[in-house]
Parts: sequence; structure tokens; C-alpha cells
Amino acid sequence: MPANNILYAQSGGVTPVINATAAAVIQAARAHPDRFGGVFAAADGIIGALEERLIDTSSLTDDDLHRLPRPRAVHSARAVTSSRAWIRTGASTSA
Repeated sequence: MPANNILYAQSGGVTPVINATAAAVIQAARAHPDRFGGVFAAADGIIGALEERLIDTSSLTDDDLHRLPRPRAVHSARAVTSSRAWIRTGASTSA
């Protein structure tokens, strides 16, 4: 069976807990390359997913993932952004 890609999109403010979850998703996918292909993060959450603005997380090193819950410690953490979009009205604010 071919490996499937993962799309990770966040909603709400980018916090250390949310970034830790993102790191865990990426690490889990990397631990099972027979099941999962790439992990892509949607820039600005659901808005990025709808606009197909995806970030390939393969450039993040293990050290980056370890530091991801502390966004000031690694510039790459800014790639995992979120949105407070209201799909019904189209109003959006990016975090």
C-alpha cells in the first residue's frame, strides 16, 4: 500500500502545546515511513489549506522538532501558523 501524506492545520493561537502536538505528528509520521509519506502544514490553518499554501515539513531537523514548542528557539517554528477564520463569513485573522 502506498504511503499517504498528512496535512496538519491548526486553529486558534499558536501555543507551545499546539506546537508540541505538531512536532509529535511529524515525529510519528517519520517513525512510520511505510504508512506515511510527507507531512505538510497548512500556512495560516484552514485558510492555507483552502488556498493550497502548504509547507513541506521535511526540512525540519530533529533538533528543530525538539525546539518547536519554544517558537523563539527556532525560526522554522513560524512555518506552523494558525488562523481564526470563520468560514461562514470569510473573516480571518492570522496568529
